[in-house]
Amino acid sequence: SGPFKLKEWRKGDQVILEKNPTYFKGAPLLDEFVVKVVANEDATIAGLKTGEVTIGGIAAKDLADMQTVDNIKIHKYSGLGYSFIGWNTRAANVPALADKRVRQALAYGLNMDAVIKAVIFGEAVAHVAHHVPAQWAYPSDQSALNPYKYDKAKAEKLLDDAGWVKGSDGIRAKDGKKFTLTLSTNSGNKARETIAQVAAEQYTQLGIEAKAAPEAFQGLVTKLTGGDTGLDATIIGWANLGDDPYQVWHSSQHPDPATKKTGLAFTYFKSDELDKAIVEGRNPSNGDCSIPARKKHYDTFNKILNEEQPYNFGFVDNTIIGAQKTLQGYAPQPFGAFYNVQEWWIKK
Repeated sequence: SGPFKLKEWRKGDQVILEKNPTYFKGAPLLDEFVVKVVANEDATIAGLKTGEVTIGGIAAKDLADMQTVDNIKIHKYSGLGYSFIGWNTRAANVPALADKRVRQALAYGLNMDAVIKAVIFGEAVAHVAHHVPAQWAYPSDQSALNPYKYDKAKAEKLLDDAGWVKGSDGIRAKDGKKFTLTLSTNSGNKARETIAQVAAEQYTQLGIEAKAAPEAFQGLVTKLTGGDTGLDATIIGWANLGDDPYQVWHSSQHPDPATKKTGLAFTYFKSDELDKAIVEGRNPSNGDCSIPARKKHYDTFNKILNEEQPYNFGFVDNTIIGAQKTLQGYAPQPFGAFYNVQEWWIKK
């Protein structure tokens, strides 16, 4: 029923789609649409420069370079996702993460503004809740949310208050157990790998034995959604978020390795008040399904998350797309980069 239909699938290489002449908005102007699998960000950049790739995502580190390429037009907008550090509140090796004070300390102890400037080249804004600015559910009153501006002294006090105090070696410990922390992320994503390294360095300054651990994306996702208790913290991101956060945050969506149940609520954070706000936001018990009524519940939901910090919510980065100047009709928007694909055409 869409503008294109499957013609061929070459596993690990590309998916070839052909125009659907019976599409209800009219047959697309393009005959084919090919989705290519590439090895990494560098391969996309190379393809855009040579013209082999018509459209492709651009990492912030490559923006300045791509702005000098004559055949490419840059499209940029704040998208429907964010990058974050997810804390496993049931981590087998890091009992500290079950304590809200520790999670708050980890927020104060990471200079997110400096990370955005140095790693994302300023192409992002710091984030402190689940919903993003492009969504109607984005928190109405930002002043009600803690921005967790970098404050090393406050971070250290919270760790002290939680009982994680520095020993003679400078490493924090409690009940004879040292505070160690492994920050996992997907290898090949240079920005996330760098963020993991920077975070590990800054947490080491707090007296935490922290290290970065990149690994293959698919394996990492399998661990996350399967509830691997060996994961301490994961730097990853959400994209194309809907307004309903049920699958990501409701406690019924926790993975369960014992039953092999998978789930996206891999922090294992649980709050009855949070669950209630999620349910009311998607289906208000008083029958008022208007946006203002639902938004009140989502404001409550975001305020709880901001206080409890099961994620360091990181940042909302700009979506940056490079397109050949010969591509006509391409006008990506936060809610759909391909919404008008049937109108695209190539200028010869």
